[in-house]
Amino acid sequence: MLATHFIFRYVDVCKPQQLHYFEGNKIYFLFIPPTILFIIWTFSIYFNFGPNQIKKDFFRNMTWHSYEEDIDRIAFMGPLYFTRTEDGRRIFQIPDLLGALISCVIMTICLLTCVICAYKTYVKLNDLTIEMSDRTRSLNKQLFWTLGLQTLLPFVTQYIPVGTMFLLPFFEIRFGRIGNLVGAFCSLYPAMDPIIAIFMIDRFRSFILRKERVTTTSKVSTMNDYGRTEG
Repeated sequence: MLATHFIFRYVDVCKPQQLHYFEGNKIYFLFIPPTILFIIWTFSIYFNFGPNQIKKDFFRNMTWHSYEEDIDRIAFMGPLYFTRTEDGRRIFQIPDLLGALISCVIMTICLLTCVICAYKTYVKLNDLTIEMSDRTRSLNKQLFWTLGLQTLLPFVTQYIPVGTMFLLPFFEIRFGRIGNLVGAFCSLYPAMDPIIAIFMIDRFRSFILRKERVTTTSKVSTMNDYGRTEG
């Protein structure tokens, strides 16, 4: 969804002549790619990281020592990339490796989309030759930096913790109960995300801090921006 925000902002700033593709109900076409990726991600996690007897045997002792729970009586889901035989030889679990690959590809696609759109939008906003009023330019920059921070937030609260959780097992590093912090960090994202918009956009921040007021200057600015009079 964040990549979708960046795509729309890129089209709005860099290719405004193509905004008609998103008018009316056509705006829903913008959500088709993230929906497809979400479905692929969901089915990949469900079928590749689901429980099986090999995982139960592998995690049985750890589950009991860390949580005093019988793994046969609880629901769980997670990757197990390989096991070892008695002579130390690795036996790779192909479904789990495939699931990790799919997850990494999807995250890479989303992050690259955000970075590319953000860079092109930033260059366009800083191009002094474009015909954009100071007020419109200021608003677009506020929206751009808002989206930038809203992308950085899940990167810190979701991508890094979840990525670390998926990466460490490759090196046979166990983190036990510390893994619970991943869920805690992920839960911070929906609570903190709107706070960024509230304090990064001038009008929102002024209203929250009780500084918002209607002035003649702002009305004149509005008329100048859109080239029409009101009233």
